[in-house]
Amino acid sequence: MGGPTAYHFPKTIKTTAHTTLVMISVGEMKRLEDVTVKKGISRLTLMETSGSKVAVSLGTDIFRKNVAVFCGDSDNGGIGFVAARALAFHCKVTVLFVGQEDKLSPESRINLQRIARNGRIKIIKSTSDFDKNQDFVIDSLMGIEYTGEPMSEAMKKAIMQFNLSTGVKICVDVPSGMNAETGEVAELSCSADKIIALHDMKKGLVKFKDKIVSADIGIRP
Repeated sequence: MGGPTAYHFPKTIKTTAHTTLVMISVGEMKRLEDVTVKKGISRLTLMETSGSKVAVSLGTDIFRKNVAVFCGDSDNGGIGFVAARALAFHCKVTVLFVGQEDKLSPESRINLQRIARNGRIKIIKSTSDFDKNQDFVIDSLMGIEYTGEPMSEAMKKAIMQFNLSTGVKICVDVPSGMNAETGEVAELSCSADKIIALHDMKKGLVKFKDKIVSADIGIRP
């Protein structure tokens, strides 16, 4: 139940820039996840693979740096928990958890429990406890589930704090606060220096194509 005890961070990362605009809809992404699960790959394994790929896609330049991972109570947040655990082997990691534990999926709850037992990771639940002077900040707050509904005040504060942070800004799959299908922002969204697309770029992110790299998370059509 503790997850892998080590992760391989290659010095040179081969990523796929979306110069040919390979895109996928949110509905198709969910369908592919369901098909993959039916083929015998558990959702916990998909989350583990996704989070570890987010971490290793940052390469060895992130080693010995200060890293903050902003996690919500969606499965995107669960992926962030996994990424934090992988990064903690090589970095000083803080996780800002914004959300409610009772809203976590079983898979996300397992991964929150794993990082809670990890003495290398500091978990905070308020932006007032956050040190914005980070080398890297990772947005794993909302993901593709967000469609424009009103945000909680805590989520708004987290996004604003993310944007105020001094570090390199990495978004997991889609900048939080943005509709992955349309690219629309209802209130505010995370800024991104780099977006790590899980499996493929989502349709609403065309204007960010130069910032996107894709991560193979084990989805099998």
